[in-house]
Amino acid sequence: MKIHTLLWILAFSCSLPYQVYLSSFSCSLDKNVNLNSKSLLDKVNDNYSIFLQTPGGYNKKYGSFSDNMRLKMKEEARKMFEFGYDSYLKYAFPKDELNPIFCNGRGPDYDNPSNININDVLGDYSLTLIDALDTLAIMGNTSEFKRAVSLIIDNVSFDTDNTVQVFEAKHKDSWFTFIRTSSN
Repeated sequence: MKIHTLLWILAFSCSLPYQVYLSSFSCSLDKNVNLNSKSLLDKVNDNYSIFLQTPGGYNKKYGSFSDNMRLKMKEEARKMFEFGYDSYLKYAFPKDELNPIFCNGRGPDYDNPSNININDVLGDYSLTLIDALDTLAIMGNTSEFKRAVSLIIDNVSFDTDNTVQVFEAKHKDSWFTFIRTSSN
């Protein structure tokens, strides 16, 4: 179940058809998988279909949290997000991300342009702050969302000569485009 849940999340976060994404991932796990096999697609569809059922469908097959446990876990998730977000703002902003080992900000490695582990993802535009916008909105934290938008408008620019990994940046930068367009 854990693998199928993870793959379901990945398939939708990557905006790929779930059959194609799950099938290709399954092949990387088992080289003997036949992609043309009807049974493989049936298995994928069966596992996917539990998420399309009414809320009771998933619960009947796998169980569920009690209302108290669900609220407790929701609060714990909120606290974890706020801890990470506040730490980023305190120790790393306006860099792209917080380096947890040294508790400081990290951006592109200008001294070593061939350091693709860092330079492919970090573009020197407050990546973590942009990435946190949707979570702030989903959590209903409108005051912090507005403050984050102001910080982005005041501090973020794409007028730099950087190469960034497009897959990582495209989802995060859609917020930046929305903010810039909306603020004009």
